[in-house]
Order: sequence, then C-alpha cells, then structure tokens
Amino acid sequence: MSEIKAIYLPYYRETDAKKRADILKELSEDPECDPRELSVIRNISGFRYGTGKKALDRFLGQCLNLIYLNRSLSPVSLFAKRKIREAKRELMLEEPADPFMEPFLYQEYKNTALTYLKTCEDSDYASYFGIMKAGDDTKRSRIARDLFEMTDGFCGQFRAGEEFSLWNRALKEAFFASRPDIKERFEEYSQKRS
Repeated sequence: MSEIKAIYLPYYRETDAKKRADILKELSEDPECDPRELSVIRNISGFRYGTGKKALDRFLGQCLNLIYLNRSLSPVSLFAKRKIREAKRELMLEEPADPFMEPFLYQEYKNTALTYLKTCEDSDYASYFGIMKAGDDTKRSRIARDLFEMTDGFCGQFRAGEEFSLWNRALKEAFFASRPDIKERFEEYSQKRS
C-alpha cells in the first residue's frame, strides 16, 4: 500500500466532522493537491458522513455494529451472511479496494479509530448505567475488548478476516499507536477468547 502525501495528514488527524469538512475545502483550493486524490477523499468522506440533516458517521456506526454482531449473532444464523454483507457495504468493502483508493480508505479507517477513542474519553464511557463512573483501568479494559470485538473477534467468529483485513489493520494500528497500553490488554483478551 502506498503512502499518502503529508499535506493530507491534518485532515486524517482531525476527528471533528465539521472541522474535517473545512480542512477538505482548504485542500481543494491548494494547488499542491492532486485532483484525483481529492476526488477519492471527497467520495470516501461523502459516503462516510452522508449529507443533509440526517448525516451520520457510517464508519463509527459500524464500530458499534460489529461489536453488537460479535456479541449477539451466531455464525450459523440465517441473518449472519446478510449482516456481514451490510457491514461490508457500510465500510466500502463490498468490492475489492481500488489500489489507488486503498491508502485513503486505510487512513479514513484510522481516523474512525481515533474518533472512537475520543468518545471513550467521555466520563460516561464504561460507566455503570451512567450512575457510577468507571476507573481508568476499567476503561482501558473496555477499550481493548471493544477493539477485539470489532476486529479479530468479529472476523474470527464469522470467518471474515480476509474481507475485513484493511479495516482490521487500520483500526489496530491507530488504537495501538494512540494508546500503547491497549495492545497488551487486547492480546490478553484475544488469548482468553481463543
């Protein structure tokens, strides 16, 4: 997979959707940016966030969806194949990735991981019914469990590792780079589940 230009990194490091849109607009006016690359970035962004009043982050939604499917859906369920197809569609994984598009999609997935981690900073994350706040250790364990369930856990249970490999690699790279303490807990959780 080829690297993306450094000029795009501020866009991929920003987790706020509105600020990302502003950065993308600025990039569109920068003569250093390749129009083909910008077109790919805009297409991925448009797909991820949608438009209009009901715009939402599809990729972030899939983090939660994959955790839910891993916990609640049996691999032999009649709905399993359909739910996997839907998840692939929502993550732009239905078709084999265009080699030109793949590095941009990979960065978008890493941004999704950063956005997810930002939500984990909220005081209500991993709380007990919003009444008792969870300690840092509990939060770290929960983040590791969530990451496992939306990557290796889901793919192992549904034998979808190859189809979701780009997603898995990007999320784990971003989580582990941002929160090195999570990697050890992830591996511990992974061993418990195998």
